[in-house]
Amino acid sequence: MRYIVVLVLIVSFSFGGFKSSVFKRSLKDVPPDKLVKIGGELKNSKAIRDISKKLNLKKMMPVDRLTKTAEAIAQKSSVANKLMGTKEPIYAMRMYANSGDELFSAIGTLTKQTMKVSRKTINQIKTKIPSLPKFPKLSEKQMFDKVVDVSKKTGSAGIKIIKGIGKIAKNNKTSVTAGVMYGWFLSDPQGFSEALKEFGGSIEEFAKHIGTLIGKSVAGGVSGFVSGLYNAIKNNLNVTAITVLLGLLVLLLINKFKALVRIPLFNRKEKVDTKKRRGGRF
Repeated sequence: MRYIVVLVLIVSFSFGGFKSSVFKRSLKDVPPDKLVKIGGELKNSKAIRDISKKLNLKKMMPVDRLTKTAEAIAQKSSVANKLMGTKEPIYAMRMYANSGDELFSAIGTLTKQTMKVSRKTINQIKTKIPSLPKFPKLSEKQMFDKVVDVSKKTGSAGIKIIKGIGKIAKNNKTSVTAGVMYGWFLSDPQGFSEALKEFGGSIEEFAKHIGTLIGKSVAGGVSGFVSGLYNAIKNNLNVTAITVLLGLLVLLLINKFKALVRIPLFNRKEKVDTKKRRGGRF
């Protein structure tokens, strides 16, 4: 069994995976001052610092230092290996520096979910959302190349969107909603961002809307609920009403706290009185 696992790992790393020699050659065309700048950016990343602690990088030249770091990232998982083996490995490294294993794990999950989205599902949603593109069926390698390319163009805003859709995927493992959203974002990031604005920028609310179109309920997160409540209060109540509402909320919390404090004391007193009644004749 152990040999089978090793064989699977070798095969997975051999197809479109990271290769230190290829990565090192790609750095030869990068100006020295830019290499120093990239190294400085990575140095400020907690995810990269955690990796660097296990590597002896101090005496290495910038090219060797970056190569060794990229190699360590690629060895963390099959998804990391494939992302670091894309056409833009330096930017893939920057993506990892931004959000670490969380982002790469989300990309791996979303890639699988998107590849399961059927043409029928896309057409079903398109009747209600005409702006939804008919994104092409891509291979796994093409999708990894695409996400790095799109992330490079959209920057931190794009990475934030990917992480948000990743949370939807994590909370709705059997739904293709996150796959639809991810495929849409990779195919048309600008169009997706425009559609997202209609839901106040809330990934959770947007996901729930798409879920209703394909007959799937979607579990969002606390952030979506809080932002929705805030917007409802802001749009429908005046300042006085908001103050009164907050005051009532504080009173409710105080009463709940008092109840929690009183219950143990009351039970303890009741036990003491019972003991006195039983032993009263002495």
